[in-house]
Amino acid sequence: MPHSILAHRPRSAHIPPLEIHFQPLVSLRRGTVLGVEALARGKDPETGALITPDHLFGKTRSQEARLELDRRCRQAALEAFRPLHKADPNLLLSINVDASIIDASSVHSKVLEEQVAASGIPPENIIVEIVESKAGGTLALMEFVAEYKRLGFVLALDDFGAGHSNLDRIHLLKPDLVKLDRCLISRIHRHFHKQEVVKSFVRLAGRTGCLVLGEGVERLDEALTLLECGVDVFQGFYFGRPVPGFPDWAASEVSVAQVAEAHKTSSIRHYNSEKIRFSGYNALVDRISATLGATTAQGNAPTNTQLEERLRQCLDADARIECLYLLDSQGIQSTDTVRRPEWVRKSRRLLYEPARRGADHSCKEYFLPLRSGLTRFTTEPYISQASGRRCLTISSMFLDPDGTARILCIDLNEE
Repeated sequence: MPHSILAHRPRSAHIPPLEIHFQPLVSLRRGTVLGVEALARGKDPETGALITPDHLFGKTRSQEARLELDRRCRQAALEAFRPLHKADPNLLLSINVDASIIDASSVHSKVLEEQVAASGIPPENIIVEIVESKAGGTLALMEFVAEYKRLGFVLALDDFGAGHSNLDRIHLLKPDLVKLDRCLISRIHRHFHKQEVVKSFVRLAGRTGCLVLGEGVERLDEALTLLECGVDVFQGFYFGRPVPGFPDWAASEVSVAQVAEAHKTSSIRHYNSEKIRFSGYNALVDRISATLGATTAQGNAPTNTQLEERLRQCLDADARIECLYLLDSQGIQSTDTVRRPEWVRKSRRLLYEPARRGADHSCKEYFLPLRSGLTRFTTEPYISQASGRRCLTISSMFLDPDGTARILCIDLNEE
């Protein structure tokens, strides 16, 4: 039988022949295919129809049957991967381990270690994927991960972010790779909250020393958004469907190149638009600051009440202005918050209320940079405590007519 398709007939009569399909894992920043994930398919011995993994494992009821099927799938994957490893010794093979069978007895069984040794493939080339939410005891899982990392295997947590994934498993297991579930990836370019969740996972993973892989990428926009969120390793139909034998590396690399080129174009466009955006912000701040800094008709510095009235008049300076308020040099609010009433989320009015005169903003992101010496700062978008909407804040230092330093804060709607 040619090596491009592996039809493996195990000893158990309950397990059909197995066929291994490979799907590429790609790095966009490196511009290359890093490895493949082995995906087992059952094959109906009578019709030749493929049986999906869910159906294949779903039919195995007993723990013993699942354990045997799990081991046969790994064995078939290693045998099918041998020709690929021979062609490229740097290629990684990702194989799945059924976490539900990991217990005290299986941790030290050495079956996987012996299977890999017999294949002639170094452990450093093997990624062991575990769906941590399906694991039974945490202690057995920790022992399994520690043992196989000690042997040189690469450990990955699969389907992270789905269902009952536990964040504490990252610091307990210290994986080398975290695979984000496709529920977070699908149409991420349209969902701000998904983007923020992925960014938080990327930050957490970076601080604990592991890579993040985006799984189930099917669209160019998804890949570009994930890149902007800090994800570098990808898997999904956009880069290649699971196929038996040698994957079409050329097609995968073309997709990688397309994303890289689109990312460059998008980044340049983004930076140009950022220049225009910040130029507009600066002009807006200068106009409002000039209005606030003007003397009264009597030639005096305006009082806080007069400044508050001027803020109300400035609401119409830009349609995106949601709130305006002033702080003193210590970060204490010196006026009430002036806002557009039509942008208040009435259904959440008890959760979101504007800060009032006397509120302490000294620990806020938009105040501390000015405290450190900057004269103007713009935050990243966040959910406003005044309205419950997505906004950003521009803070800028200015002097009123008697030389008192004040800080103008402008909340701009980002929805």
